[in-house]
Amino acid sequence: MKIESKNTELAKLQLKDTTINFLWRDMKYDSVLNSSINSIFINKDYLNSITEPEKASIGYVATFIGNECWWDDKANHDRSNLDCKIITALGLGYQCSDKHLGFLRKWFSTDKQVLSDLEKSNCPTTPYTATIQNSFDEIKLTIKKDSILVFYKVSGVNMRKQESWEWTETDYFILKNNNLKLIKKDKSEVRDKKKLALKENKSSHITNTQDQEKPKTEQEIISDIREKFGAINYNINSYKKVKKDLSGESTEGGELEGYFKNVELKKIITSYYGEMGKLIEEYYLWNDQLFFVFTQAYSYNMPMYMEDSKVIKINENRYYFYNDKLIRWLDSQKEKVIKSNFAKKEIEILQKTKKLKEKLK
Repeated sequence: MKIESKNTELAKLQLKDTTINFLWRDMKYDSVLNSSINSIFINKDYLNSITEPEKASIGYVATFIGNECWWDDKANHDRSNLDCKIITALGLGYQCSDKHLGFLRKWFSTDKQVLSDLEKSNCPTTPYTATIQNSFDEIKLTIKKDSILVFYKVSGVNMRKQESWEWTETDYFILKNNNLKLIKKDKSEVRDKKKLALKENKSSHITNTQDQEKPKTEQEIISDIREKFGAINYNINSYKKVKKDLSGESTEGGELEGYFKNVELKKIITSYYGEMGKLIEEYYLWNDQLFFVFTQAYSYNMPMYMEDSKVIKINENRYYFYNDKLIRWLDSQKEKVIKSNFAKKEIEILQKTKKLKEKLK
């Protein structure tokens, strides 16, 4: 019985010759921005049939390169709750967790160099908002007999110095006696890219950098606004957060949050609560000037505090500003509101922005 069980286990570990595109980048729609951003995509169909050795090979590579890692809520004091896209997709839990590293150590149990790499102290916990980081652009697996080749393309950035780079690498693994061994790594020359620029739908990383030329056409202005919106939200966790109470301004109270880069206010969030709904407003500023406002009014089927309450409607509005002028207004259907309605709303928003900025001082 024991011999038969062992043979069955070995049969499960036989690899099938194939080539798999595991990861790639493509444009993904952002409902808040009402635009598409460059994002990582993973082959979910392949995950349904992936073998344990293949999972370990990808898991090892993904341990040391960024793959859209975000803190699950706030970062724990020991940085143990980093949710990375590939590690999570492989079912290995949080980045650098016992589940993650334990699984890899089991499969590389005879590879001393890999085991050294997988020491807890060597395992990076780098969130997607880090100033300096590398990130995958592509991962492809080639499997032949007992060999697993993992080819990957990486882009890196240093946002502080406005530098970027890229390289490709192929890691060669071999499966023998139910253990994996890393045979070699073929890494290309690291190529420097030109200094980062905020180019919508072209850059895989949006930086917090002011454009050199002022836009002229409305479409150029809108593109500029979208880039700045992305830059602020990309860097949001690096900003200083200030919270204020807005009690008395709605029936169930409210909150005010301001996000500062040093002394410069970059984003304001207001939350107003009522018995049957809430209103969330986001204000975005660049060089102390308002350029975008996004509002969401939630309506509930019964008082929010009741157990069975649920959202029945969300009314969204997007307001695009340039030089203190409202130049575009999109309603809940993302349709353009006629400009004859702009004047009153423009004054209302600018006055409220000024009032909120005063409250945050």
